[in-house]
Amino acid sequence: MILVPEVAEETAPPRKVKMKKRDIVATLLLAALTLPTASAQTPAVTRALADVDAADQARVQGDSAAWKLVAPGFMFVHSTGPVDDLPAFLARRARTGPLASGRGVRAVDLEAPRGYIDGDVLVRVKLLGDSSTASVRAGQSRVLDVYVQRDGAWKWLAHSTSEVRARWMPVTVATTLVDEYAGAYAAAEGPRRMYARRGDALVQITPAGDRALIPLSDATFGYDGLNATVSFVRDKAGRVVAADESAQVGFTHFPRVNP
Repeated sequence: MILVPEVAEETAPPRKVKMKKRDIVATLLLAALTLPTASAQTPAVTRALADVDAADQARVQGDSAAWKLVAPGFMFVHSTGPVDDLPAFLARRARTGPLASGRGVRAVDLEAPRGYIDGDVLVRVKLLGDSSTASVRAGQSRVLDVYVQRDGAWKWLAHSTSEVRARWMPVTVATTLVDEYAGAYAAAEGPRRMYARRGDALVQITPAGDRALIPLSDATFGYDGLNATVSFVRDKAGRVVAADESAQVGFTHFPRVNP
């Protein structure tokens, strides 16, 4: 299964056009695909990234002056879909806390930020990882921020988060359940899924080899390396009759075809 982000390409005419929020986000994602690596960035970009990072940290610490470095029309697109303007974002932040993930989990940079300046616009892309413990699989998110230069300062205009890897808390599942889930499943559209027990664990059998499944409950497992899950379904008699897969590309129902 390949998860491919949707990218919309647009050509801006030489006049001001009122774009829908989803069109703006798609345009920003397209711009992010062409960003240079950190080592290829110009000194101007390096200075700008340092400035906006300092402002980000100040906002996390509650510095009211840093909140003045937000541009009119600010939008924050969450990984789960909601789009907040500044008042809505601040209200949500007051409920969830000031940490970058919004879930009480501190996020750290997993790679050097990448940036690009075009006139008075700065685009920054970062890969963030959640802080974690031995019992929690850390999540990863790709974040895109856009800033505009106003009054000699970079002001935050837009943010979008794409979850690369979900933050999961594995549980222990009885091997008797693992045995019940092993088998073949096929969707009406043709795709198939094969699962097998390896030791005490359940895996997905793929042409490239076994993919580990991370138990999230007695019936739901996460695909290691993907932001996707599978939940096994029972009928009224308690027999496992299907596997329901949920991924970034959608939901698929796989009826069982053999034990």
